[in-house]
Amino acid sequence: MGCLMAVLAIIALFVGLWVDRTLLSGGRIATVVCVIGSIPINLLVALRLTQILLKRIIPQKTGKSVDEASTSPNLADIDH
Repeated sequence: MGCLMAVLAIIALFVGLWVDRTLLSGGRIATVVCVIGSIPINLLVALRLTQILLKRIIPQKTGKSVDEASTSPNLADIDH
């Protein structure tokens, strides 16, 4: 995940440098805007990727599993 964030930051840097050279003929305003603008994008990508990976690692339980059903006591089976 860290590599992905670094790649996105480097892409933002190069996009900003390209915009500064081609469209704004010098200056560094586009570079600064692109790098600062990539921070929330990096955070959203990291959040989404973490959510996807957690869903793969920890699946959602939809009901009782076979193990829980066999180990839980059934009140109807208890003799008084």
